[in-house]
Amino acid sequence: MPRIRGAPDLELADRHVQRARAIIEYYDPAYFFIENPTGDALRSLHTRAVTKGLPEPRLTTYCKYGTPYMKPTHIWTNAAPSVPLLQCTHATPCPARATLGEHENTAQEGSEKLEAARSEWREGTEWEVAAAVREEAETARVACAERKKALEEAREVAEALEHAEGELQEAVREAGVLRERVGRSQEEKREAIRAGWMCEIHTPEAANLELWEGTH
Repeated sequence: MPRIRGAPDLELADRHVQRARAIIEYYDPAYFFIENPTGDALRSLHTRAVTKGLPEPRLTTYCKYGTPYMKPTHIWTNAAPSVPLLQCTHATPCPARATLGEHENTAQEGSEKLEAARSEWREGTEWEVAAAVREEAETARVACAERKKALEEAREVAEALEHAEGELQEAVREAGVLRERVGRSQEEKREAIRAGWMCEIHTPEAANLELWEGTH
């Protein structure tokens, strides 16, 4: 919700959320994130009707990532995190809470004190965050390259199978032609055998008939 002094303007806050949702719906990004501090039970964004239809919010606390203040925060996203978001609880306290029993600062402290605490925290974490982002980007790049290679190999296999199928069809066609030729050759051979057999049977009879006619 917008940061204002005094009583929060919940209607204005709802309009901000509605506008954010309209932008998300219009651009239809692959992933989106909406972040807002939890606040009290009556005014916290996750209790407002305007969030109906959004994914279930995930709760995290800044102190688990190195800040000197807790700042419980809800995050709405359609992305599945690779690791669970951390929370500072009695069972899983942050380093400050584990050693001191409390947090060194609060997110509601004066701007100068809070900014000083943030600056000290940033010095130790900015490069860590940047390194983590680079690592994730490199992991994604390698995964994309491997996927591209796998798709290219699959395409080559598909082309090889298509070529082999064409060759097989041609071989089947040629085999059919050859079978037809063999069939004709066998039929011609059978005709020749029958013709030879007829000659062997009828030729002597014809000779005897001529001999008989010559003697009468």
